[in-house]
Amino acid sequence: MVTLSDYVFEGHIGPFCAGSGFAYVVRKKDDPERTSYALKLSKLDRISDAKGLDFITHLLNEVRLSRQLQHPNIMPILSTFVDGSNLCSLSPHMDYRSAADLISQYFCEGLPEVAICYIMKRILKAVEYLHQNGFIHRNIRAGHIMLSSSGSVALAGLGHACVLSNGIASPRTSVHDFPSTSSRSLLWLAPEILAQNLDGYNEKSDIYSVGLTCCEMANGNVPYADLPNTLLLLQKLTGPSPCLLDASTVDAADAMLEGQTKDSGVGDSDVADLGSSLQHKSKRQDFHRRMFSASFHAVVNEALTLNPRNRPSARELLTRSFFRKSLMSSFHNKNKAFSLSSMLRGIPPPKPDQQDGGEGSDDCPHNEPKGLLNQVVGSRHPVITMTSFDASLEDLVWDF
Repeated sequence: MVTLSDYVFEGHIGPFCAGSGFAYVVRKKDDPERTSYALKLSKLDRISDAKGLDFITHLLNEVRLSRQLQHPNIMPILSTFVDGSNLCSLSPHMDYRSAADLISQYFCEGLPEVAICYIMKRILKAVEYLHQNGFIHRNIRAGHIMLSSSGSVALAGLGHACVLSNGIASPRTSVHDFPSTSSRSLLWLAPEILAQNLDGYNEKSDIYSVGLTCCEMANGNVPYADLPNTLLLLQKLTGPSPCLLDASTVDAADAMLEGQTKDSGVGDSDVADLGSSLQHKSKRQDFHRRMFSASFHAVVNEALTLNPRNRPSARELLTRSFFRKSLMSSFHNKNKAFSLSSMLRGIPPPKPDQQDGGEGSDDCPHNEPKGLLNQVVGSRHPVITMTSFDASLEDLVWDF
């Protein structure tokens, strides 16, 4: 039986699930190759609210999918086990964390176009694989794109995925249930998901999220991030589509936002929020100094088409010239093919996330990260059963 004592602590990644869990870097004892893994440890005795229960439900869903799917660009769960009141899941360690972490710490004005092309080509292959197997991801964003120093790219966040078609006699052509997700995740959802109407949505909703993620990675911020949730759907349905901000678009985008704030009918504070993402002069100057390729603009515009019937599939997007052109690096040598590992070589891995727990708190032990792991390894609380879920612990626990 696998327990926490079978692993050696190597570092910490950060808290999650409002402080009820923490992620560590570990390796197996007596492993001659000293392979590192990411260990997510959820303290079940601290999960009491709906948010915590949703997290366990999403983890169960992610584990089930990991058993069914195998793709080099999809983040797998290698092992899950229960130790006392601690629910543990083991995944490959992606030492550069997520694309969102990389952007927030090192690329505030957005990643280079060549890097986005490299990353999103691999993410689209993962999305194509999911759609071919009848799944909708429903949570594609830069925070779920994991990167490693070796140049590996993997799509995570499968806990919110749902089944569209499983090969039965009468497969569904649309889905109508609304994903239980945090309010911030609404930013990446397609308009047809937010609309919650009788038409429902299908796998094309993921393509919209891909387009929005491209904007997030290129611009250094998330479109609609300054909008209140009450205006989010209205803006996505009636407002201008997000775009790549460069010398050809930033003035027009700013003018449209300014015009909309005058006619929106919302309060002064909301008006200020609507345009605040473009009010940082230093960022705007950077936008004016750069120019994205026409093929990149075309891919984003296609993906963000309002009518899902007119959006391309993941397979069709991969045939566009943006993803077929030779990737030449502007970092070191314009005549040398781009390498993500080379780009990351001179950049330290992003620092651990401190947003979910405070420094020095029990759930975010940045000063003594090993202390909590030793504490939970030594604890032997009664196992908390999961009778409120559709699956038993036996269905969740597995090893590689």
